[in-house]
Amino acid sequence: MNESVAGRGKARAEWNTINDTTDNDHLFERKFTCFSNMVDRLKANRWCEFISLDTKSLPRRGRSKKHLLSTDGSPRCVAIVQFKIRDKHIVFLEVDTSDAVKPISTLAILVRDAAKLKYQIGKVMSEFVTDSLTWPTILLSDYYGKCGYVRIPHPESKSGNKGVLLPNSVNGWANRCLVAVRKLR
Repeated sequence: MNESVAGRGKARAEWNTINDTTDNDHLFERKFTCFSNMVDRLKANRWCEFISLDTKSLPRRGRSKKHLLSTDGSPRCVAIVQFKIRDKHIVFLEVDTSDAVKPISTLAILVRDAAKLKYQIGKVMSEFVTDSLTWPTILLSDYYGKCGYVRIPHPESKSGNKGVLLPNSVNGWANRCLVAVRKLR
């Protein structure tokens, strides 16, 4: 079994993004429609240069089921979107919350070392699952500094439909992302 051992810490998980050939784009299109629309708004902004979009399944950690959606057991995915915004290399991380199990803000990161980015995001997502779908602030501060990342709340959802955002809320979300990114240093 892959369990924690007293005095030796938690079990380790490997998240190999270099050799991952899983195609999760169909999950992105199905589950992140409003986020995708928000990304499109950023792409249309003259200060935003789109770099890349990738989707990954969250890593499995021990016996936890947090890496799976509670609704149908399919993999919970994270969208990793990179932009150059006003000469800053920014990564947005958006976790699939369509099952409304927990509200999770969009995370914006100021990239300081692009060569370490894949490794760092892998570790952040691994800790995210370990921490019960909570952004690992200590690890984020270690990697990016206290002013190198920010959580951006999602727009309000209808009370009966917490996993779904209203399409007309996307513009405000994109604007909040741009304001938040300006504060990163």
